[in-house]
Amino acid sequence: MKAGGYFAGLSVLDVGAASGGFSVPFADRGAKVTAVEPNLPLSGLLMENTARFPQGQVELVRDLFENVDLDARGWKGAFDLVFVSMSPAIVDWGSVESVLSCARKYCYISLNAGSMEHSLLNEVLPLLTGHEVHAQSSDMAYLSHLLYLKGYSFESLVTREMKTTGVTHEEAAGEMLLLLKHRNMPAERASRRVIEEYVRRTYPGGKVTIQQGGRFGKVLIRLQDLNMYSRAGGGKR
Repeated sequence: MKAGGYFAGLSVLDVGAASGGFSVPFADRGAKVTAVEPNLPLSGLLMENTARFPQGQVELVRDLFENVDLDARGWKGAFDLVFVSMSPAIVDWGSVESVLSCARKYCYISLNAGSMEHSLLNEVLPLLTGHEVHAQSSDMAYLSHLLYLKGYSFESLVTREMKTTGVTHEEAAGEMLLLLKHRNMPAERASRRVIEEYVRRTYPGGKVTIQQGGRFGKVLIRLQDLNMYSRAGGGKR
C-alpha cells in the first residue's frame, strides 16, 4: 500500500461521476481524478464537493464520455484505474472497448445483472397488461461472456440489493403511475383506478409495503498483473 492510502499517486478516470460519490473518496485517498459528467446540476455539485482538494487533483470534464476525443486528450492507456459505476456510457461492446482503452492497469464496471425488482409494480402489471412479469436480459451476463470470449482477465461479483419502504395508498398509486410512464405505458385514469382499487383491497391497513432493488454486477478487469498467484509463491493454491 502506498503512503496515504491505496490510491495515493494513482490516476483515476471516473466515467459518469455524478456529484462525486466516488470521485471524492478516490481523491481523499490520494488519487488524481479525472471526472466525466455531462449533467450541469450534478457537475456543479461535484465541483462544490471537490473544492477542498488542491488545484489539479480533481479535473472535471463536462461532456458525454462518448463525445470525448480520447486520442486528442491523450487518454489512451493513461489511467491506472478507469471506474464506470452504473453509467449510461456503457451501451454495447464498442463502449466497453472505449473505456478499456483508457485503462493502463484496471477497469471497473458495474451494471444491472437482471431487471429491476419492484414488488408492487410486479403485482400491478399483470392487472394492467394481462401478462405475467418475466425476467429481462442481463447486461452483466452480456459483458462477462464477451470479456471471457475476448480473452480478458477479470474478477466478477453479483449481489442482490433490496430495500423496504412503507407508503400510503395515495403515494403508492402515484409511484406506480410514474413507473408506468418510465416504461412508456399509458398512465391513464383507467390505470389509476385499477391501481387504487388493488391497493385498497390488498393493503387494507392504509400502508403499502414495497420491496425494490435488484441484482447488480461488478467486474474488475486486469490489464496488467494477470496472474492470480505470484512466481514467488510457487503457484500454490
